[in-house]
Amino acid sequence: MAWQQDAFVVEIIRPETPELTVVDVLVGSLGLAGALALVALPLGGLAGWLLIRRSRRHRPESDHMPSIQHPSD
Repeated sequence: MAWQQDAFVVEIIRPETPELTVVDVLVGSLGLAGALALVALPLGGLAGWLLIRRSRRHRPESDHMPSIQHPSD
């Protein structure tokens, strides 16, 4: 006579997760857009300030070759 073990089933029950609504998605996307804007505004201002300072130090006239004109007789 063979010894037989009874089989048992293990069912894993996951905890319930709250459902996401359209409002949750919109609030999350607006929060992300706001965070990106908070980073982009100071960086854009810094880049603009640096470009303005550079343009004031290096005038466009110094970047061009002198023009060759024929003397009019």
